[in-house]
Amino acid sequence: MKRICDCENMKRITIEADVGADPTWCATCRYNIELNEFTISDQLKRDFYEWVSRFGEWIDWDTDALAKGWEIKVEQHNREGDLLSERLQVALVEAYEIEFTPITYDNFTKS
Repeated sequence: MKRICDCENMKRITIEADVGADPTWCATCRYNIELNEFTISDQLKRDFYEWVSRFGEWIDWDTDALAKGWEIKVEQHNREGDLLSERLQVALVEAYEIEFTPITYDNFTKS
């Protein structure tokens, strides 16, 4: 297995959307891993990129506050992220353990 991050034996990958980053992270050192590092279908990559492009729909960027109906948008984001994580796990078989990190209310209340 090709070495991607500084971890000697990366086995766990966290799926977490963020602005300007691929959604795949080493679960140990938090290194952001490009989706192109994995042998997965172009369709799955596109689905991940589309999902990431919608990250933050629950934020009113003009006021830097939560938008009206943010709870529903966060819930939808989490459902899609969980499904994409399951698809990635199937695609990578047993090479990696995939875990999804959902958005929670705590993400918005940390100082």
